[in-house]
Amino acid sequence: MTNKNLLALTILLALMILLVLATLISACGSGGQAPTPLPYTPQVWPTAEPQSNGSEADPEAGKVVFDQYCSECHSLEQDVNIAGPSLYLAGERLSYDYIKNSIANPHEVVVDVINPAIEEAVMPEDFFQVLNEQQIDDLIQYLLSLKVISPTSSSPSG
Repeated sequence: MTNKNLLALTILLALMILLVLATLISACGSGGQAPTPLPYTPQVWPTAEPQSNGSEADPEAGKVVFDQYCSECHSLEQDVNIAGPSLYLAGERLSYDYIKNSIANPHEVVVDVINPAIEEAVMPEDFFQVLNEQQIDDLIQYLLSLKVISPTSSSPSG
């Protein structure tokens, strides 16, 4: 075998190895989805019309519930995760059903957050024993009210 043939064979073999590696790397990709950043940030879920248990929900009363039971683990600031994910602009990202199911069945919905300062970050499962249906509804309506307030385009007529 001549040096010229040996060089051609080496180049061909190197190209085949590169092709196989490129195929393997693309097959092992994430399907175009970026990995979930940690600490966990909830996905955007389709929003639905606010629902309720039949009574009028009061977002102001929900803020009181949030401050008392939720604010220790959930921030309302963008990208500030405590033990749980930030609920910044939750009303633009989460639906009524998603929030209610997250409270009722946290281990089915909520992903445990990895935060080096906290050894175990799990959402309590007993909120439906601690809070009544009205308080839960108020809390959900408060979270759904967390949206960007757009300025109105209409001006007062004179």
